Amino acid sequence: EEHERLCFDPEARNIRHTYVRPAEDGQSWNVQQMLVDPEAHNDWVAEFEVHLPQCRERDEPVLHLVRVGPLVQ
Repeated sequence: EEHERLCFDPEARNIRHTYVRPAEDGQSWNVQQMLVDPEAHNDWVAEFEVHLPQCRERDEPVLHLVRVGPLVQ
């Protein structure tokens, strides 16, 4: 147990904790959401893949969870 809890306040939801970069395939984005903790270690992330054609087809965002874990693997 590395952290007692996560924060979900406005600071934790701040855009600066979200990183989006296009994938090499040009068809998806890699999204990394920093998981903010009360001690501000912020050393865990949730990583997602957003497949753009699937989002267009459904007309809504579709996120696939890749992993939740330490920032550095």
